[in-house]
Amino acid sequence: MKNVIATAAAALFVFAGAAVAAPSQIDLNKIQAFAPTADVTVLSDKAVAQLVATIHSGNSAGEVANAIKSALSAAK
Repeated sequence: MKNVIATAAAALFVFAGAAVAAPSQIDLNKIQAFAPTADVTVLSDKAVAQLVATIHSGNSAGEVANAIKSALSAAK
């Protein structure tokens, strides 16, 4: 019984982590709105998550655009 529970918990952890880790096209589109000509596919999953959080943080559009520009420069 313990093995069944442990296996189920491990599977849930793996699948939940994979679902959260991959950036969605919606997230990439949100970033692309601030940098229309940028290649957002070079961003890591972590960078995408941070930038989406920045977009929703309430910072000014200029601050968000600067954060995106910095992340894109660092990713190249």
